[in-house]
Amino acid sequence: MGGKSSKEEDSLCDACDTSPVWDVMPSCTPKVQPGTAAEGLDAVNKGWFSELSVMWPGQALSIKVEEVLFHDKSEFQDVMVFSSQAYGNVLVLDGVIQCTERDEFAYQEMITHLPLCALSEPPKTVLVVGGGDGGVLREILRHKSVTRVDMAEIDAMVPEVLLSPADG
Repeated sequence: MGGKSSKEEDSLCDACDTSPVWDVMPSCTPKVQPGTAAEGLDAVNKGWFSELSVMWPGQALSIKVEEVLFHDKSEFQDVMVFSSQAYGNVLVLDGVIQCTERDEFAYQEMITHLPLCALSEPPKTVLVVGGGDGGVLREILRHKSVTRVDMAEIDAMVPEVLLSPADG
C-alpha cells in the first residue's frame, strides 16, 4: 500500500509518533496482528467452533456449528459465517466472534442510541466507520432526524456476504 514497508504501515500515522502500534497499546490489549488470530487454527473441529481468548489465556468459547455458510479469506481478514442452534447465524473475523443473530441487537443498540441521544441536538448526518454487518446502520435509521448516513468499511467482503440474499 503506497510502497511503505510493513514497519511503516504499523505506525500510528505520518503525523504521529512513529512507534509501531503494538508498542503503544495498553498492556491489557491483545497483541494479535490483524489476520493472524485464526492462522494455524482449525476453525471448526468435530462440529464445534472455538474462539480462543487472547485476553484471557486458557479460556475459550465453543459453539456447536450446524453448517458453515461461508468461509473465505479477504484481502484483510479471515471471514466465516456459520449457523448454530443456540445463536442463529454467527459472524467470525480472524477467529473472533463479532456478532450473532440472537444477541447482536444488544451491542448495536447500545453503540448507536446512547451516543446519538446524548447529543445536544438530534443529528442530521452520521458517519459509520466499519459496521459492515449493517446493524449500526439499521439502528441509526430509526432516528427520524437523520437524513444522511455515510459508511466507510475497509473490507467489502463482510457486507457482501452478510447483506446478500441467503439463496445466493
